[in-house]
Amino acid sequence: MPSTSLPLAGHRLALVRSVRVAELDDAALARSLIKGEAGAPAAVWDRYAVVVRGLLRRALGPGGDIEDLVQETFLLFFRQIKDIRDPAALRPFLIGIATRVARYDLRRRRLRRWIFLTDDGVLPEQAREGTAPEVRQALQRFYQLLDRLDDKARLLFVLRNIQGLELTEAAEAVGISVTTAKRHLAKVTARLHAMAEGDPVLSTYLNAVPEETQGD
Repeated sequence: MPSTSLPLAGHRLALVRSVRVAELDDAALARSLIKGEAGAPAAVWDRYAVVVRGLLRRALGPGGDIEDLVQETFLLFFRQIKDIRDPAALRPFLIGIATRVARYDLRRRRLRRWIFLTDDGVLPEQAREGTAPEVRQALQRFYQLLDRLDDKARLLFVLRNIQGLELTEAAEAVGISVTTAKRHLAKVTARLHAMAEGDPVLSTYLNAVPEETQGD
C-alpha cells in the first residue's frame, strides 16, 4: 500500500502546484519561469498561445505553417525570458518576440519569390469550410495589398488595426516610439486607402479603421 499511495500523493501535489502557477499574475508567472518552476511553461502556453497564433495568422495572411511559427515563438520566449526587465511586461515581451518571428517569415517569403519559389496561397484560419467565396477573395486581395508594404509598416498596421493592440503595445512590438508609430500608421492607412480605391469591398473595410490611426 505505501508504494502506491506515495506516487498518488506526489501526483496530487504536482496538480496543486500546477493550479497555483496557472493562477499567478503575469509578473509572478514570469518570475516562476525564470526560477524554472514546474508548470510555469504550460501556464504561459495556456494563457497566450491563442494570442500568439492569432497575431501570426493576421500578420502573415495566406501561406506558411503558422503552428511551426507559434512553436518557434514560444521556444525563443522560454530561452529569452531571463532577459526580461520588467516581469509584469510578460505579455508585451512575448508579443515582441512573435512580431520578430513574423518579420523574419515575411523576409523569408520575399526571398522565396525572388528565387522563383512561391508560397501555396492557402488561406489560414479564414480558409475553413463554409467561408463565403467573396470573403475569401476580398481577404486574399487585402493581403496582396499588405505584401506591397515594408515589413514594419505592415506589422504596425496589423497589430493596431487587426490584432487590436493598444498604440503603445504596437509601437513597442515593432521597436519605435508612440509618436513615430502614430505618424507611420497615418501614412500606411492613407496608402492602403489609395491602393484600395475602386474596390468597394476593400475600401469599405479600410474605411472602418479608427480615426485615431490616421494621424492628427
